[in-house]
Amino acid sequence: MAEKKVPVLLPTNVVPEAYKLDVDIDLEKFTFVGHVDIDLQINDANPSITLHSLDLTYSNEGVHLAVGDAKTIAVTDHVVNRDEETVTFTFASALPAGERATLHVDYNGDINDKMVGLYRSQYKNLQGEKKYCACTQMEPTDARRALPCYDEPARKATFEVSVKHPAHMVALSNMPSTGVEDVGNGRLRTTYEKTPKMSSYLLALVVGEFDSVEGETAAGVKVRVFTEKGKQEQGKFALMVACKTLDFYTEYFDIGYPLPKSDMVAISDFSAGAMENWGLITYRETALLIDEANSPLANRQRVAYVVAHELAHQWFGNLVTMEWWGDLWLNEGFATWVGNLAVNHLFPEWDIWISFAASTVAHAMGLDALESSHPIEVDVARSAEVNEIFDAISYHKGASLIRMLVAHVGEDNFRNGMRAYLKKHKYGNAATKDLWEAQSEASGLDIHKFMYKWTRMTGYPYVRVSLENNSLKANQKRFLRSGENREEDLSWAIPLHVTTSSGTQKFLLSEFEGSFALENLEKDSYVLVNPDYLGFYRTLYSAPLLERLGQAIKAGSTISTLDRLGLANDMVALARAGHVSTVDALQMFREVFSAEREQPVWDIILGALQGIRTVFGTEANEVAMNNYIRDLLRPVFGHLGWEAQDGEPALASLLRSSVINSLGKAGDEEVVAGCSSRIEVSAQTPVSPDLKNAVYQTFVSNGGAPAFERMLEMYRN
Repeated sequence: MAEKKVPVLLPTNVVPEAYKLDVDIDLEKFTFVGHVDIDLQINDANPSITLHSLDLTYSNEGVHLAVGDAKTIAVTDHVVNRDEETVTFTFASALPAGERATLHVDYNGDINDKMVGLYRSQYKNLQGEKKYCACTQMEPTDARRALPCYDEPARKATFEVSVKHPAHMVALSNMPSTGVEDVGNGRLRTTYEKTPKMSSYLLALVVGEFDSVEGETAAGVKVRVFTEKGKQEQGKFALMVACKTLDFYTEYFDIGYPLPKSDMVAISDFSAGAMENWGLITYRETALLIDEANSPLANRQRVAYVVAHELAHQWFGNLVTMEWWGDLWLNEGFATWVGNLAVNHLFPEWDIWISFAASTVAHAMGLDALESSHPIEVDVARSAEVNEIFDAISYHKGASLIRMLVAHVGEDNFRNGMRAYLKKHKYGNAATKDLWEAQSEASGLDIHKFMYKWTRMTGYPYVRVSLENNSLKANQKRFLRSGENREEDLSWAIPLHVTTSSGTQKFLLSEFEGSFALENLEKDSYVLVNPDYLGFYRTLYSAPLLERLGQAIKAGSTISTLDRLGLANDMVALARAGHVSTVDALQMFREVFSAEREQPVWDIILGALQGIRTVFGTEANEVAMNNYIRDLLRPVFGHLGWEAQDGEPALASLLRSSVINSLGKAGDEEVVAGCSSRIEVSAQTPVSPDLKNAVYQTFVSNGGAPAFERMLEMYRN
C-alpha cells in the first residue's frame, strides 16, 4: 500500500483571524495595487512569517508588524519562493508570543489573462466594442495571486474588502456595499461589510459594466443576476431558479442562508462552469443565461442544475468546509447530489433522477472502471496536486455514492444527519469521518464501516446473480472496462436490494459471495437486482434471469424507467468488457426496448451503438449498423413525429432530437429530406430550438460541401 501523503502546510507560528483588503484596479494597464492588514494570533517567538504568494511584488519598506497601539516591528528582508508559492517576511526582532498583532503589507500585481487569481475577461458588447472586466477565480489555490494570505481551507478568517475602480463600472464582492466614495479622476472606492469566517478560496471581486435583474427569497434575501449590458433579460430564468432554490435549501438544511445577499454574475472568459464564491457566484455565460426565444430544454436544465449546485455550496462547502483538499468530494459530490434534488423539487416534470442515472451515474461508472481511476478520498500533499482531483470521480462518483447512502439509511435519517453535521461544524471545517459520524448517529447504523471501502478504494464491483431453489446466489468482483479477470482481494459492502413480482427485499452483500432467500417468490417471476439503480454496482444476470426480466419489460410489467435504464447501461458495459456477447446486447435492444419511449434510456442505447459503430467501423459493418439503427428507431420516430404534441412529456423534445440525429447519421431518407426542407424554409419558419442541433448536423453530414457553405452563410447572417 502506498505511503499516506501528509499535506504540506504553512507554519502555524501565527494564525490569521481577519483580513482588511484594499485593491486599486487599473483596467487600462491591467495592474492592481493592493494593501492588506492581517490580524494575527502569534503562537511562538519565531522572527519570520510565511504566507502564500504568487506573482506579487513587495518592498521591505511596505511591510511591518504592529503590536498593540505603539510597537512596530520592521521587516529586514523578504524572500519569494516561487516553487513553494510563498513569501517569507523576516523581522528585526522575534515576534511576541501570545500576543495579537496586525501585519501590514503593500504589494503590486498584474490583472492577468490566465483566468486565475485576479484576472481580466475580454468580450465584445452588443455594439461590437471590445470591453474588459476584472474578476477573480481563487479556487483551489489562487487567492495567493490576489493577496498574500493563508491559502488553505482550514485557515478561515473574516474579510473586509474595499476596491477602487472606474466610476462607470459596477464593483461587487462577497458582501453588500457599506458605501461608495469619490476618490477623484473618475474613480470610486466601494467598501463592503465584513464576511463571516471563511476560507480564502471563497473571496471574490468583480468589476465591470453590467446590467442586472433582482428578486428576493421568502426570507427576504436579495438575489441579483448581473450580465453584460443589454443581456439582463436572459438572467430572469436563473433568478427565478435561485430564489426558489434558496428557499428549498433553507428548509432542507434547517439553516437560513448565511449572508444578506446572493449575487450571480455571467463572465465571458471563465475556465469552469461556475464558482461558488460566498455571496458572489461567478458563472460561464452558458451556465447562467437563457434566451427565452432560442434556448432548448437542455440549456434550461443545465442552467437550473448549475445554479442549484453552486447555491448548495453556500452551505455545504462555504458554511462548512473540508479540512483539506483530499476531502474535495465532500464539497463537490454532495453539491452534485443535492443540486439534482433541488432541480427535481422545482421541475418534477423533468424526471431529473432518471437523467441523473443516465449521465452522472453512468459517467462515473465509465471512468471508475478504468485502471487509471482513483478513490474519491485522495491523499493530496501539495497545492500543485489539487487541480488533478477536480474530476468526474470527485463530482459524479461522489454524488452517486451519496445517492446510494440515502437509499441505505432512508431520506429522513439522511436529512437529519446532514442537518446535525452542518450545525455542529458551521463556520468551521470537517472531514469525511465527521459526516459518517453524523449519519451514524441519525440512522443508528455504522456508516463508516458501510462507506469506508466505497470512498477509499478505487473502482466498484459487479455482482453475478443466479437463482437456485428460490434463493438468490450472488458473488462480487471488481468491474474493469478491459474485462481483465484479476484475482484481487477486494470486496465492498453492497446494498443488494431485490425486487420480484411479490415486492422488494433488502440484503447486504459484504463478503465475496452470499445466498439470500427470496420470500413469496412466484413461479416464473422476474428478479430485479438493484431497483431504481441506486447502488453503485453492475449486475450480471444468469441467462434465465435475464430472459425473465426481458419478458417482464416486453409484457409491460411495472419495471420502472430507472430499472430499464440500469439494465441497458449494465448490458452495454458488460458487453464492452466481454462478460456478455455484443450480439446478445444488440438483440436485447431490438427485442426488449422496441417500445421504449424514455429519452434517458435511449441515450444509453444510442451511445452504445455509436461506440459499436466506432469499434467495428468497416464498410460492411457500417451498412449493417445503419440498417439496424433505422429498424430500431423508425417506430420511435413514428411515435414522436417532427413536431411537439400537446401534453407530451417534457423530455420528449430531447428524445425527438436524439432520434432524428441518430437516424440522420444512419442515412434515413425521410429524416435527411425533412432536415433539408426545414433548412430551406428556415428564414420564414425558424427551426425549433430543441431540433436545431439534430437538423443542422443531419443537413451538413449528408449534404457535403454545399450544405456546409449554406450553414456557414446562415451563421454569418
